[in-house]
Amino acid sequence: MRILLSAYACEPHKGSEPGVGWGAALALAQQHEVWVLTRANNAAAISADPAPAQTTATLHFAYFDLPKPLAFWKKGTRGVRLYYYLWQLCAGLSAWRLHQRHQFHITHHVTFAKYWVPCALAFLPAPFVWGPVGGGECPPPGLWPSGGVAGWMYECLRTAARWLSERDPLVRLTARRAALTIAANTDTARRIGGIGARNIVVMSQVALSAAELQALKTPGPRPHAGVRLVSVAGLETCKGLALALQAYALTDLPESEFWIVGSGPAGRTLARLAETLHLGRSVKFLGQLARTTVFERLKEADIFVFPSLHDSGGYACAEAMAASLPVICLDLGGPGDLVTGECGFKIAAGDVPTTVRALASAMQQLGTTETLRRRMGSNARSRVREQATWEAKAKTLSGLYERARRQAGRCPE
Repeated sequence: MRILLSAYACEPHKGSEPGVGWGAALALAQQHEVWVLTRANNAAAISADPAPAQTTATLHFAYFDLPKPLAFWKKGTRGVRLYYYLWQLCAGLSAWRLHQRHQFHITHHVTFAKYWVPCALAFLPAPFVWGPVGGGECPPPGLWPSGGVAGWMYECLRTAARWLSERDPLVRLTARRAALTIAANTDTARRIGGIGARNIVVMSQVALSAAELQALKTPGPRPHAGVRLVSVAGLETCKGLALALQAYALTDLPESEFWIVGSGPAGRTLARLAETLHLGRSVKFLGQLARTTVFERLKEADIFVFPSLHDSGGYACAEAMAASLPVICLDLGGPGDLVTGECGFKIAAGDVPTTVRALASAMQQLGTTETLRRRMGSNARSRVREQATWEAKAKTLSGLYERARRQAGRCPE
């Protein structure tokens, strides 16, 4: 099939959203002829990577960015949400021109994974697949204070923004025009039906390549004394790391360490919390690391802790599971779907004290029982290999494309 992907984020050797766009493009190009509409600032990294050379006949990139008068206010991550909204609307002309030349069988929105933003591809005369889209996950109000005043305000603003977005006529048109909608997690699937989405299936956007699986393969038992816990996340209130530190303070794990990888606005607050909890040198803030270095840190650890309040997918969870680490997460969003009782602990989200105690209990059990860690770690890697590879995702998507064409009743030749 001839497929047009909308992949605002698409970049090689990255995790999270850029990794989703890149992985989907490469995997689908093994079976179909794929055009990728993405941002112009991704062009240098894409052209420098040798991987597309293997699919030069079936993988094509088209680049679009907003003109400077519409983007002068965007600096780094500041203003990215508004920029993304405008990009989706303005990219429609480029998408239309591509469709006029190639008459796509399927158009597919891949990144960003947010259901509250419209997608220009929905308005082309071709069957439209929307997703995986996330954003429907939401912690109970009892957990909102976990990030302090800033965290509580963030949750209030996010809830209000989502409510307004669900009443955006362009978002509702995008949902109604989709021949098939892929929800990134069950929480989102429950919400998007209310804005007109139909033919909803649940499939995480998270996947790893064969090379990434090989890079994360651990050589054997960890040789160090004591147990090492690790979290990989942006240091933001919504990632729940304050809950993790409070839980770690309740454990009795001699010679243990808790590594926190990442950077962000909550970094100083988390460091002060670690001092207040008298965690001393057992907590190590490693900062922002290159992805290859992150892989090495995962392979040196024993337990992965990811108490995010709302992650649509949880890319870091999949990487940790590929490194044979048992996962402790909240039973919310993507991690709640990916992690099972065979490969980790899913903590029911309640109020702050209850959730902290449950996290601490899981840390204690895994930290003191090596056989449990090994069994769950082995199961975790097996689950990723079976459920979260790009090869498996591409096969599933091909079947969904056929289903979307039948639903739409339009099959251009």
